[in-house]
Amino acid sequence: MNNKSSIELIIKSFLSLDVSYLNELPSNIYYSTNTKKELIEQLSKEFASIKSKEINKLLVKPSKCKYCYPDLEAYSFYTDNDEFVSRYLISKTKKQFIVKPCKNKLISDDENGMPF
Repeated sequence: MNNKSSIELIIKSFLSLDVSYLNELPSNIYYSTNTKKELIEQLSKEFASIKSKEINKLLVKPSKCKYCYPDLEAYSFYTDNDEFVSRYLISKTKKQFIVKPCKNKLISDDENGMPF
């Protein structure tokens, strides 16, 4: 499986709030510091928390964190009503996949604003 396919599977999982897509990810690599199984457990909890707010699917917008990981791809997830739900770094480095929440808050809307 190529890197783009793995990233697409992770995003698809977020969009549907369904971890079953993650079963197709390779098992022989780490996702941040998590094994595939640990990633599935972590996102299962995250998705359950989101669903408890009566949200059943998400929309995605490409994002950026200029603070922690400015060179990595980030994605912001929203409800149908354009309400922000979460932001995750989902990217591939030379050594591993990065799949981790980005908790930074928007400071400014201009191009020089940090962290987005």
